[in-house]
Amino acid sequence: MERTCIICGVAANSREHVFPAALGGRRTNKGIYCDTHNGDYSELANIIANQMRFFNSQIGVVGDHQKSTGEVKPVLLIDPATKAEMWLTNTSTAYAEPRIVSATSHSKGGSTIEIAANSPEQLEAYVAELQKKGLNVRIESKGTPGIYYPGTLEGRLDLGGTYTGLRAIAYIAQTFLAHAFPELARLPELAPIKEYTLNNSGKDFAWWLNPYDEEHDPQRKRFSHRVIVGHNADDNVIYARISLFGAFHYGVNLGVAATVSSRSVVFVIDPLAKHPPQDLQKTEYDIAVGYSPKPKNLTKYLGDSIKNGEAKASVDALMRSIQDFQRENLAKKWLQELEETKPTDQETANLFFKRLVSVESGWVLRLIRHSRRNFSQAMSNFENGDIAKILRYYSENDELDPYSSDGLSDYGRMLLEISSAALVRKLIDDFFNGELDQDRMEMLLNGGQGLHTVCRVVLDEATLKVLGYAISDEVY
Repeated sequence: MERTCIICGVAANSREHVFPAALGGRRTNKGIYCDTHNGDYSELANIIANQMRFFNSQIGVVGDHQKSTGEVKPVLLIDPATKAEMWLTNTSTAYAEPRIVSATSHSKGGSTIEIAANSPEQLEAYVAELQKKGLNVRIESKGTPGIYYPGTLEGRLDLGGTYTGLRAIAYIAQTFLAHAFPELARLPELAPIKEYTLNNSGKDFAWWLNPYDEEHDPQRKRFSHRVIVGHNADDNVIYARISLFGAFHYGVNLGVAATVSSRSVVFVIDPLAKHPPQDLQKTEYDIAVGYSPKPKNLTKYLGDSIKNGEAKASVDALMRSIQDFQRENLAKKWLQELEETKPTDQETANLFFKRLVSVESGWVLRLIRHSRRNFSQAMSNFENGDIAKILRYYSENDELDPYSSDGLSDYGRMLLEISSAALVRKLIDDFFNGELDQDRMEMLLNGGQGLHTVCRVVLDEATLKVLGYAISDEVY
């Protein structure tokens, strides 16, 4: 196998990640780039990692460079209510900087300020910075750890849509070609693609592409990436086809060189695999699998898919799959803990399920917001006076308050308490009735059973407040 840099021809020994380490790539190859050019490409690797960081953070992908710590890199988003930056992962949400929740002035001067911080260390560093600025501040007491419940967070997803993002896609294709077909990667006919990836010289090498028939794929795992590299004998094109998370698809034309027969290699990368060999499946073919000629208009598919809604539908489908994945994992974790605890009486079961629901109360809040939204939409066309009063009550009471320490209003805190209690009762009943399996647990977390349970208590709270009596039995 060649051991020279495909760019400059000197000794290659950089142990380059074949697929970006930040996206879960585990395999390395010392025969592709020299140290200098490996470093030159680090910017492109970082660009595609940053563009995909939101999905990485929600799926729980641990980059290869973080495998020793198990750290999931958070994504930075904006809370539109406070205009502040927030770090988000699959398990946590936190403001990037400490923030003042409330301030109380004293008659004799000075004030007491309540500050929300992610850790005692962050608080101490924040106070130290204030003291450096000459402010006379000190920490009087430290609170207890809690959960922050955000509203809708905002961020920008480029997803390879920029010219720089497409260069990063072409760089991945170039690296995989060198990994699968080292002799092709060193052909002089590929000099233009290397100038493009390295120096941004030239254009029209990579483009957005529609999905294709996956009959040649090995058994794929959820959220896997796919890279196909090959040589097509019909038109002599050396090509690549790349799919990220099974949702975003790109074509790459690497160059043209004479060949007598087609060949290709399909790589399927599992970003959740901890180590080889489970991280990658490689299948070789003597045909040009997935080949698609470069279109005359490279932006047509992207423009059409945005216009007709296919692009949004693809992202929405990925987000639903991520939420399903999170729910499945949480249900599995709860059942494992339940198996270890084995409560035998109501009191022990109540303590156990109260702890679980409290720790994962964000799921309960999702059910609350879903139930209020469903009822409001279902009843929006009714002119009944009582229904109108309930809808007005809903519109006047928001469960969120971004300026509180936990992100909830008093109303939201009350709904979370009664809904959590109802969900605990349902979990206990199902457990002692022998019905609490994986499917049932998932349905209670974020499905019909959980929504039904929470809807009843949320609706009863509203109707008791507005009408003086509960109507959930009439509705359900």
